[in-house]
Amino acid sequence: MAGKVPDIRFKIFKGDEVVGEKLLSQPAIKVGKLGTHHISLDDEGVAMTHAVIQVGGPEEISIFSLDSDHPTLV
Repeated sequence: MAGKVPDIRFKIFKGDEVVGEKLLSQPAIKVGKLGTHHISLDDEGVAMTHAVIQVGGPEEISIFSLDSDHPTLV
């Protein structure tokens, strides 16, 4: 990875309503129920560690679905 990791804005929805927003610029962003994750979601369909978003640059973003009964779909 060369250079700065880009800022990525996440809008967090519950149904059709935006309930939060995060601006993150880490090379690995953890998503799940744990409060220590970059994006913490309180939903019965979300696993403790649900997914990891890896950012290598503005056009190099990958999402990895992890330990979940309801996998991440893009």
